This record gives sequence, C-alpha cells and structure tokens, in this order.
Amino acid sequence: MEIIVCAMLIGFPLWSPAPAVGLTSMVLLSCFILARHHLMPLQTEDWAVIIALLAVPGVTAFGLLLHHDSLWVLDRPARLLFGVPIFLAVRLLGFNFHRFTLSAAAAAVGSAGIAIVDLLGGLERASGQAGHPIVFGNTALLFGLLCVWSLMSTPNTRGRLAHLLFLLGVISGVLASIASGSRGGWIALPPLLMLMLILAHQPHRLNWKLLIGLAAGFLLIGALLHQQIYARLTPVVDGLRFVLSSSDAPPSHLISVVARLDMWREALEAWRQSPWIGIGPDQFIARLSARAEMGFMEPGRVHAHNEFLTQSAWFGVMGVLGLMTLLLGFVKGLSKAWRSAWASAGLIVTASFFLFGLTDSMFSMMNRVELYTVLLALCAGAARHEQMAQVNERKESQDSQAGHCQA
Repeated sequence: MEIIVCAMLIGFPLWSPAPAVGLTSMVLLSCFILARHHLMPLQTEDWAVIIALLAVPGVTAFGLLLHHDSLWVLDRPARLLFGVPIFLAVRLLGFNFHRFTLSAAAAAVGSAGIAIVDLLGGLERASGQAGHPIVFGNTALLFGLLCVWSLMSTPNTRGRLAHLLFLLGVISGVLASIASGSRGGWIALPPLLMLMLILAHQPHRLNWKLLIGLAAGFLLIGALLHQQIYARLTPVVDGLRFVLSSSDAPPSHLISVVARLDMWREALEAWRQSPWIGIGPDQFIARLSARAEMGFMEPGRVHAHNEFLTQSAWFGVMGVLGLMTLLLGFVKGLSKAWRSAWASAGLIVTASFFLFGLTDSMFSMMNRVELYTVLLALCAGAARHEQMAQVNERKESQDSQAGHCQA
C-alpha cells in the first residue's frame, strides 16, 4: 500500500495516468485487505468520515435526478466513494507518516523540475502532466506544505538527508506554484500557513530558525520570479477596474479575470432564481454559453471557478450542504486525534481542498479528484489507526496496573 501511494504522489506531475492507476490499485488492495481481516467496530469518528465521502456524490446524484439532467456530472464526485474502502483498510493497518511525507517532498521536487523545463521550453505557465496549470501549481503547493508540516511536527525523527529533502520540497512546491501562475494557490497560502501555526500550538514545538529560513526562501523565490508574479497579478487589478467602469465585453488580455467575475455573478443569479435546489448543471452551462457568445468568457465553460458557487448554482442550498458535510465530516473524524501528525496533515489536506475551491472547481479535473480521494482517506484512516492503538495501549496499561494491585 505504501509503495502505491508513494508512486502515485511522485508520478502525479510526471505521468498523467498516475492518479487513476494509484486510486484503482489502492481500492483493489483495500478490498483484498478488508476481505482477509476482521473489521473493527466503527465509532462515531469513523462514520463521520464515511458520511463525508458519501455526501457530495449522494447530493449530486439526487440533484441530477431532480433536474432530469445528464449524469456526466456525477463521474468525478463519484470517485469519492472509492475513498471508503481505502479509509477502512488504512484504519485497520496504519501507514508510515515519514514515508508519506518523503514521497510528498519527492513529488514537490519533481514538480519544480517539470516547471523549469516547461518555462525553458517557452510555456507561459507550467503544467507538467497534470492537465492544467492550476491543478499542477496547487498540487505542488500542497506537497510543499506537507513538507513544512513534517518539519514542524516531527523535527527529531529524521536524518540530515531527509531534513534537506523536506526543505528542498518546501522551496520546490512554492517555485512550481509560482511557475504555474495559479493565483488561487497564492490566495490560499496565508490561511493554510495560519492553520499550520495553530496546529503547532505549543510554542516549544515551533522552530523559529526554520520558520525564518522558510520565509526568507519564499521571498528569494518571489524576487527571482517577480516577472511571472507581476504578469499574473496585473490583469487582476486591470480586470477589476474594467468591470467597475464598463459593461462591454472585455479585451482578450483581461478575459480570464473578467470571465471569473462574470461566472460568479451568473452563479449568484442562478442561486437567487432557485435557492433551495438550484437550476441544474445543464441550465447553468447554457447560461455560461450565452455569456460566451457575447464575448464575456471563453466558450466551453461548465462551472463558476468556485466550488461553493458552482454547487449553489447547480443544486442550491442542497449542494452547499453536501460540501459542508464533506468538510465537517473530516473535521469531526479527525477531531479527537488532531494533535497527531496524521490528523493535522488530514486537516491541512481538507483545508487546501476547500481553500483552493474558492477560486476553482475542485471536481472539474478527474486526476485532482482521484488524488484528493486517496489523500483524504489515507490521512483519516492513518489518524484513526494511531488513535485506536493509543487507546488500546492505555487500556492494557490500566489492566496491567489493576492486576498488580489485586495481586
């Protein structure tokens, strides 16, 4: 199981089928494990994770039937269902945190290498084999953040070589994110770092030299890639000025920013039209197509570039409740073990899913859904395994002490 996950993470930026192969292999192996082992009784935290994985696919299926829409939208959210056997299998056997984070570090370094090759090859935005620059950049940033968390949470459990690899992974993740031009990842970075500081709530656990060094590294990368950052941020300001001053179709160099604002406005209008159940994906796509014909966005848009607004337009309050169930289910499932490295990593992965979803549709790309399905199920399962092992150890210790007292 560890080999599959390691290969999947490292292969994500390098080989496009890696997420699909990794998810399929994990599901098959998990089913085999569950068939050969006795499943321990499920507790409240376990049911919370399982319900979280079922929520969005369930709401999507019900909403599509309600609106009599085509079922193609269900394809990507349904991948979350495969997280259930993975969660149960990892909950049963556990997973090595150090190998997991080492794989994330290797994936971040590989992403940076691919980003450099793409930029030297003349591409404006690096995308590797991830299929889209946003997916590539945000995923590389997540890998880098997992390296940061490994440095913060387990500072004394690795050698110097691993320490250097994690540091390189952090820098590489940020470099690949900047090279991808994913502004949404940059927006999500401050709250994610704030979450990590909160999770490392004990002051003596914070390595201030490390934090200062990482901050200096971020500034250095920003200085080296300031032209790419400037080229991505300038259209945002110009686009906002254009929207506030004109109602005409935008010029080509501003269409990306103006299109997102227009999609958000269309999503809000669709939600206002039918707040409880939405208008369905087909009608919303028709509205976006009409705006594209008027020159406000590129043709072929199917979502609002914001997962909450997309779900609001498609399925109304029902869709937002599905997303909130996904979020709160994992928070509940990890709540009692949140001080462990695995549980905190799970919260970081969960938070990244929703923070990245503020500027993109997280269910728009199959490889991203497959990757997050494995990561969410893996972190939750490993955290629950550690928690149950600690409970059993305490019970055995108490029983042993009680036996000595009776003797």
